[in-house]
Amino acid sequence: MEYEKAPLKIEKEDVLLVKPSKSTPSCILSLSTLDNKGANNNIVQTVHVYRSSSAIHDYDSSFNPCHIFKEALSKALFYYYPLAGRLVRHADGKFRVKINIDSAEFGVPFLEATANCTLSSLHYLDNTNTEIAKHLVLDFPTPQDKNYPLVLMVTKFLCGGFTIGMGMSHAICDGFGASQFFKAVVELARGRTEPSVKPVWERETQVGSIAIQPFPQCPMDRKSVAFSPFVMCGGQEQEP
Repeated sequence: MEYEKAPLKIEKEDVLLVKPSKSTPSCILSLSTLDNKGANNNIVQTVHVYRSSSAIHDYDSSFNPCHIFKEALSKALFYYYPLAGRLVRHADGKFRVKINIDSAEFGVPFLEATANCTLSSLHYLDNTNTEIAKHLVLDFPTPQDKNYPLVLMVTKFLCGGFTIGMGMSHAICDGFGASQFFKAVVELARGRTEPSVKPVWERETQVGSIAIQPFPQCPMDRKSVAFSPFVMCGGQEQEP
């Protein structure tokens, strides 16, 4: 597509760490046994696209979606404070969420950016390739075994629209949990005093060992065995 050939330039500010708006506990939280499976130790990235509600000539340049979203994020983190912690691997090989909001290294990495084009020139990212989308999410390097569970990037476009790029650890949230968190941020950005759904962290109740059991053997006599007429054996149909 022609619009994908146009150069996309993004001016980025410094990455900030957004902390909860109110004091939260300093603690170490356990993940569930399934959360600690290796397949879940990855960041799932999504890009949310918001077009301007007015034409470009009516666009109010004083409107700053980054400021609004960052303030709402801070309020949401009071309820979702584990997302402001760090995923730390312990001596037993398991990840846990370490939270110490007073420390300088804790908080959600947040990046504000400005693009040199309009969202319509990118077809609002509808059916675009992943190379363009990669510019709209934050790849924030972290030391090995000390990961941020959530990173966010807000990019403003010339039309007044903007995108929100979110990277969420799959060990912390599945798709439904991530959408609940995002909904909470949006509700607070719209002026609600608290989210409609408040999260509860009780994953310590879901910690255990997964025992590998031998496949159960079901004794059968010859008369109880049935064969499919469609199973071929050595070029011949398998006869009962």
